[in-house]
Amino acid sequence: MLALVHLLRYLRDNTFLGLYFYSDFTTSPVYCLLKENDLPTDQLFFTFSDSSWNDDVDHGRSTECFLIFYMGGIVDHSSNLPDPVALSSAESEYNQCCVAGMATTHMKMFLNELQLKDCDDFSSPVSIFLDNSTTV
Repeated sequence: MLALVHLLRYLRDNTFLGLYFYSDFTTSPVYCLLKENDLPTDQLFFTFSDSSWNDDVDHGRSTECFLIFYMGGIVDHSSNLPDPVALSSAESEYNQCCVAGMATTHMKMFLNELQLKDCDDFSSPVSIFLDNSTTV
């Protein structure tokens, strides 16, 4: 019961926060970001993945995150310290890209269940953007 009261108080006090989805994807800030970096802008559904190797000084673990976008808004995200200790930045990026790929696949299946017109072809590839060329 206390958790419900806490949630309702948070929603009451933070009405200015929220997610924004764009009916015209070309007006979204993410579209501008993709365009500035010469990345493909023809998909409405894509993922960003990143990892920072050996951030945890106590255990040598990496910090990893991903963001899944649909129609210019974030629909899923994760930020974590994984259990396996990566021996290189490439391994850390690869591990995170695998996690991001699994989450992207699950989200794609969910959007297919909703029968959205933009994601009706499950066989179409989804872009996962990362910043490490050895991981590709």
